[in-house]
Amino acid sequence: NVSWLAVSRKRPNQTPLTEYTGKSISVDRYRKQILVDILMQRASDGLANQAIRHPIAADIAQWADGNAHDALCVLFGAAMRVDDANRAQFADTDITAVIKNMRHSRVPLGVVFSLPRNRQSVLRELVRLGPDQRQSVSTATNAIEQSDLSESTVKRFLYELAESGIIERKESDTTHSKGRPPSKVIPRFPAEVFARLYDFQQTS
Repeated sequence: NVSWLAVSRKRPNQTPLTEYTGKSISVDRYRKQILVDILMQRASDGLANQAIRHPIAADIAQWADGNAHDALCVLFGAAMRVDDANRAQFADTDITAVIKNMRHSRVPLGVVFSLPRNRQSVLRELVRLGPDQRQSVSTATNAIEQSDLSESTVKRFLYELAESGIIERKESDTTHSKGRPPSKVIPRFPAEVFARLYDFQQTS
C-alpha cells in the first residue's frame, strides 16, 4: 500500500492529505520473451560466452511463469552446478535439478536476507543438514552447530521461522506408536542459492 504523509503547520484535520489514501498497486508478471531476454542478458554479463542456450533460457522462463525472482534463482543455481562440475555450458539436467530443489520455495530471498544475522546463520546451518537430520524440529536443533547460540534459542528460532512461513513444519512419515508424529522441517526459500550467497557474504 502507498499513502501520503502530510507535513504542515496546519492542524491535521485541516489537511486533506491526512485522509487515508492507501491503495493496492499490482505488478504484472513478466511476459515470457521479456524474461528470456533478462536471463540471456544476465548470463551474458556473468557467465562464459554462450554458456546458456536460448532454448534452456526459454524453459526456465516457462517454468517461472513470469516470476523474475524464481527464474534468476534457477539460473544462479544452475550456474553453481556448472561451475562446480568445471563445465563451460549449461545442460538440461542442471535446470531440472535446480527446479526440483525449488519445488517448496515460496519465500523470496530478499525476505530471508532481511532477517537478523543470527536467524540467517541458523537457516544456513539448517540447509546444510541432510533430510534425515530435519525429520523434526528437535532433530534439526540437535544437529545444528551454533557455538554462540544455546540449543533452546536455536529451537525457538526454528519455531518462529516456521510461524512466519520462512520454513515449513510438515508431518513426518516416521511412525510413532504414541503421541503426535514429529514435523519435518522444510525450507520454503531457494536453499542452494541462499547458502552460496550467504557464504559469499561471510568471505567478502
